[in-house]
Amino acid sequence: MLSWRYHPAAKTKAKTALACAVILAFGVFVWWYSQSAIFAFLAGLILTASLGVFFFPTRYTLAEDEITVEFLGTKQVKKWSGFVRAEPEKNGIFLSPFARKSFLEHYRGVFVRYDGNKGEVDRFVLNALAKKETNVV
Repeated sequence: MLSWRYHPAAKTKAKTALACAVILAFGVFVWWYSQSAIFAFLAGLILTASLGVFFFPTRYTLAEDEITVEFLGTKQVKKWSGFVRAEPEKNGIFLSPFARKSFLEHYRGVFVRYDGNKGEVDRFVLNALAKKETNVV
């Protein structure tokens, strides 16, 4: 079993400060333009939510028969048998339920982000998929 927490905002304080400053500046701009504190708050909330992967932690757990992704109180559990293809990338590995590229794979697949553990994650995922007699790209 392999488990880790991905939380870039906690790692890079400078980027976090910059992101917060941009969100605050945009909220002030919206308030100035609309003279509405509600719109300014909503603008800040929407920007924060859109950067949720950056601001809020994600926990990944890779087990022998399944992968678990926990984010903002939700828990997504998928069996390895549901994946056919794995594509290692720069920041993570994409697990797809389709043998070939499809426009649906981004809605049905899972992108597992690395946190300084690229080699371990790639090895674990590729071994898990190989055990299921699937095609690995």
